[in-house]
Amino acid sequence: MSAQDLKYAIHESVENIDDEDFLSLIKEMLNRKYINQEKPIFSDKQLEEIDRSREQLNHGKFKTEEQIDKMVSEWAKE
Repeated sequence: MSAQDLKYAIHESVENIDDEDFLSLIKEMLNRKYINQEKPIFSDKQLEEIDRSREQLNHGKFKTEEQIDKMVSEWAKE
């Protein structure tokens, strides 16, 4: 069974458990294994680009995957 399959099976099982003591034990076990990753640190330039991209999205200035596929197909014909 792959890691992804195991995660899915565990998630599904946990969703069906109502025993708080058992869930607390699972949480404690996960806390010992889980390594909390810090937030990524972005440069000022990167933050500006992120803000600019968000602004473009908010104003509908983007292309759909379908539009991009069509553009690539047209480029491939050239």
